[in-house]
Amino acid sequence: MDTKTPEQLAADYATSQSPRTGPEDIIWRMCRDDFLAAYEAAKPKWISVKERLPELGTWVLIDGPSICQRIDPPSANWKGKYAWATDHESFYDPKDVTHWMPLPDAPKE
Repeated sequence: MDTKTPEQLAADYATSQSPRTGPEDIIWRMCRDDFLAAYEAAKPKWISVKERLPELGTWVLIDGPSICQRIDPPSANWKGKYAWATDHESFYDPKDVTHWMPLPDAPKE
């Protein structure tokens, strides 16, 4: 499988929008720059748990990487305010998780 870099994808996009020009043309460069800006904005970003936490019960990717959800303490013996429940019926202590990100949307097809 031939995987293109974001810069190559941006150049392809710019050429599709302004096919008679190239990198020396301002319109071509603007199309390329717009593509790269949109690509960067759409890329998922890691969020520090110090910045904010996901909603309770929302599945997210944690810095493990594991798919987890933030839950109320799993038992009366739990000393923390919340825990991270994995999709393997185990738990992470909050102090062991530094970052998380939302899961991407499921494919449409």
